[in-house]
Amino acid sequence: MKYHAALIVMLALSAQASFANDDFGPPRGRFQEVHARLFNEFRNIESVSHRERIAILQQAEACIQAAANRDQYRSCEEREQAAREQSNEKAKASRQALRAKVEQMRQSFAMNRP
Repeated sequence: MKYHAALIVMLALSAQASFANDDFGPPRGRFQEVHARLFNEFRNIESVSHRERIAILQQAEACIQAAANRDQYRSCEEREQAAREQSNEKAKASRQALRAKVEQMRQSFAMNRP
């Protein structure tokens, strides 16, 4: 997770100057606004991921407690694993979409640079 946060911050910093325009005011203010918006998007992605993992663990715990034999227990574990993999893929896709958005902003700046 630290890697993802650092990556988002580095990409946002690399795009710093791209957010300066005459309509907003000083370049620094525009950068801070965009950086805050990107960080909020990243934080929301991670928060959703955490809530999903908590729900998965709660469901797995209830299933395990209700299991009457080894086969039922294994079934619980398999469902938990499948749910974790699905949740991880969803979070990964969301993070990749955010990275792509940051990269697109950075490239947009590079093309519009005087």
